Amino acid sequence: MPEHVIDLLNEVDADLVWFKDNMDSLKVSYDGMFVAISDRKVVDANRDVEKLLKALKSRNLNPGNMLIQFVSSLPTIY
Repeated sequence: MPEHVIDLLNEVDADLVWFKDNMDSLKVSYDGMFVAISDRKVVDANRDVEKLLKALKSRNLNPGNMLIQFVSSLPTIY
């Protein structure tokens, strides 16, 4: 696997850990929204994932290079 792909996977993994660790504060600001996370910070958010993707692309940001997750204060059921 190319090294740049491994680097990207490691970054997204770190962002996922950050997302989980900061869920309580994210719920306060982004409940019911999709958030785009890069470098362990929220880059953008929207209730509509398509609008979020469009906004990221309009800023020349590649959604494929960041973590996109839904934030909900509802309990998680597996």
